[in-house]
Amino acid sequence: YRERGMNMPYKNPEDRRASERQRWSRYAERSHERKRQFSRTVEGRAQQIARSARREGKKWHCTLNDLTARQVEQLLRFSSHCSYCGTTERIGIDHVEPFSKGGANTLQNIVLCCLPCNLKKHSRGPLKTVQLFLVL
Repeated sequence: YRERGMNMPYKNPEDRRASERQRWSRYAERSHERKRQFSRTVEGRAQQIARSARREGKKWHCTLNDLTARQVEQLLRFSSHCSYCGTTERIGIDHVEPFSKGGANTLQNIVLCCLPCNLKKHSRGPLKTVQLFLVL
């Protein structure tokens, strides 16, 4: 083995398993940390929001389900305050016309909304008139 530049095989299988476990645990820690850091960025948050919206759209059998992470990212970069109350904390997306009322999962039906306003709105129409985003 040494002549070919290879490591000697483990004579004890337990030693090999322990070594592999240790190596993979280090890799998993680094991988989880990278994912955590990415989820704190605008791009990472946009991917999470778009994925969640698509999942909800499938659950409600939404006919139009074409919201992308890039569209959500543009929405987050364009404005960072709630469309209903104006706060900048705990911002997510809200469907103006809810899925339960036949709303679509498109950029034209999405506004930024804080969690308390989104919970207050629930499956009703908008709390107040909001400016929808137009796609050109």
